[in-house]
Amino acid sequence: MESITLYREANTWMAEHSDPKVQELFGTNTIPTAFGATCGLAFVVRQLIKLNPDVEFRFRGEFTVFD
Repeated sequence: MESITLYREANTWMAEHSDPKVQELFGTNTIPTAFGATCGLAFVVRQLIKLNPDVEFRFRGEFTVFD
């Protein structure tokens, strides 16, 4: 199963993809999301699940679900 690891960096949520196609397309497996770091984790995950329903989401860093 493909996975996306979410973490905050430089005032944005970053997404690290396990799918090799992302590396092929962008030259990196990590790309910024459209969500600023002030968006809470629960909101970000809800939005990304809509776009990636078959992906396992993982998390790195310190935050609460309700940030």
